[in-house]
Formats: sequence, structure tokens, C-alpha cells
Amino acid sequence: HGFIKPDGGGADLFVHQMDLRAGTEITEGDAVEFGTADYQGREKAVDVTKVERYAAWGVGPLPDGANPRKVSVGNIIYEASESEIKAFFAAVGEMTDVQYPLDATGRPKGICFITFASAEAASRAIATMNNA
Repeated sequence: HGFIKPDGGGADLFVHQMDLRAGTEITEGDAVEFGTADYQGREKAVDVTKVERYAAWGVGPLPDGANPRKVSVGNIIYEASESEIKAFFAAVGEMTDVQYPLDATGRPKGICFITFASAEAASRAIATMNNA
């Protein structure tokens, strides 16, 4: 058993090994998805599973020190505005920052970097928006 620290803040949640999905093993620092349930008047994590970041690209786990809430997006049409990018990604979760780099002439570079409020939202963005 142990505790999970939610990305959005708040109290750590108790998790028992019996509440891990079958075949799931987690270690400190792993990104996880989970539900919650009442346990003796307190919330605990249930149905816990490890989130394999960047699995769609076959890249493997995040390197040490990488922000699990930040994703890079490429192949953006040059005519897209920052507000259109924000609207497109709003479906997967709350964003805390969007960086939309411009070249020396003020034209978009066709890439952006989005930081989501949670690692779960970043994982949803990767899973649902890759090649969209």
C-alpha cells in the first residue's frame, strides 16, 4: 500500500495493492489514472493503472526531470491562431500554459507546447489527438 499525490493538489490518496488493476505495478514517480471511493470516511484511490506516456510514438517513459503535464504539438497549419489551438485542445482537459513560437518574421513555426493542469489530461491529449 502507499499514497498517490494528485496533480491538481489536495490531500494524498491512500491506495492498496488490491486496488491496482490486474497486472499493474507502480513505483514512485509513475503517472497513473485512478478513480476514487470512500474508505472509512476518507477518499482512497481505486482502479489504479499506470499511464504509459508517449506510447503512441513508441518512445517509452519520460526522462528524469521531464514535466508529465507538458506536451509538444507539431504539424500545426501556419494559419491557426493560438485561440484556435486552445479551443481544439480544450476537449481533453484544462490548460495552464500554451506557447506558440513565432519565427523572426512573426509567422508561426507550426509547433506549440501545451502544459495541462494534470498529467492525465496530457496523456489524454497524446492518446486522442495524435495524428488528429
